[in-house]
Amino acid sequence: MKIREITEYVRNYVHPDVHTQLKKYEKRATGRARMGYAPGYMSYPYRVKAETKEAPPGTYFTKTGNLVKGRLTKAAKAKGARETDPKDNQRSKVPPVTQSNEGKKWSKKYKKSINCANPKGFSQKAHCAGRKKK
Repeated sequence: MKIREITEYVRNYVHPDVHTQLKKYEKRATGRARMGYAPGYMSYPYRVKAETKEAPPGTYFTKTGNLVKGRLTKAAKAKGARETDPKDNQRSKVPPVTQSNEGKKWSKKYKKSINCANPKGFSQKAHCAGRKKK
């Protein structure tokens, strides 16, 4: 690859403000004929590796790389959660699910056992209020 090809690639796929950094590399490489990783060659300025492993449907990765079962919420995204594996280059397979973020629901048996004449706690009161509306 020539410096111009790399420059165009970085501008298109990494970030447009990288132009100033690439000018430095171009100045260094003006007297050199080739780019590569052998001694005496100019090394490539950027090696962009795309993340390949994605989370299975209904799961997402945390910032530390754990796989969580549940929906990727805005709160989780704010903490650094994402759909692609942050430790992609360190492991070859998607890890097993280690955490669960699914909302725990009341069973039908528990709902029937609630005494709406004397509900205990805020949740049971809200449940009984919802049943009265229907």
